[in-house]
Amino acid sequence: ILVINFARKLHEGTVQSSNNVTNWVGTVWMMPLLGAYIADAYLGRYWTFIISSAIYLVGMCLLTLAVSLPTLRPPTCGHGVKAEDCDRRASPFQVGFFYCALYIIALGTGGTKPNISTMGADQFDDFEPKERTQKLSFFNWWMFGIFFGTLFANTFLIYIQDNVGWAVGYSLPTLG
Repeated sequence: ILVINFARKLHEGTVQSSNNVTNWVGTVWMMPLLGAYIADAYLGRYWTFIISSAIYLVGMCLLTLAVSLPTLRPPTCGHGVKAEDCDRRASPFQVGFFYCALYIIALGTGGTKPNISTMGADQFDDFEPKERTQKLSFFNWWMFGIFFGTLFANTFLIYIQDNVGWAVGYSLPTLG
């Protein structure tokens, strides 16, 4: 949906939009290396997770503002107009604000991804047979939650963004 957002809302070309999304996704998947290092070497898992969650929330709030406030989003070109044919480009401030929000989210992801599941697993004692079973159940439910969230984001949220509005589509995960 980010490719569509870049193309339709920021009026970037499809190739540029795809490239920008790929760069951001690569950053999201590389940042946990930094987050794990910070957790192991300096702050510990708990404080790294807490600080990163706050950073992540700030990024989500900024991203929601970027698609909600008229001053932070470029004017629309009209339905059916290709990004390449649109002369209503986003201002450098609008583009910068949107990208800043995205990369703040990537930074926050770096400290949450490598730490949250291990913190959940730490709640169980491996030397107690009952808790060992509960730990396996925890990971089953953990993965179910992740995949269900992905399914929800790739179906329902995209439908909301396309048919109700981008502000609502971004507000729901921010509130969550």
